[in-house]
Amino acid sequence: MYPCDPDAVNGMISLDFDADGILIGIEALDTRSKLPWHVLDVVRRLGAGEV
Repeated sequence: MYPCDPDAVNGMISLDFDADGILIGIEALDTRSKLPWHVLDVVRRLGAGEV
């Protein structure tokens, strides 16, 4: 897991990579305060997790 620019996002976004360095997951905390509503709506429709 690699925190993305923790200063800019207060450590709220992490990237998960497999052993080959391929991105396999993104974790974003407190998304309601960080992302626009239309992005969150797409995430909900895709069933990509709780927002």
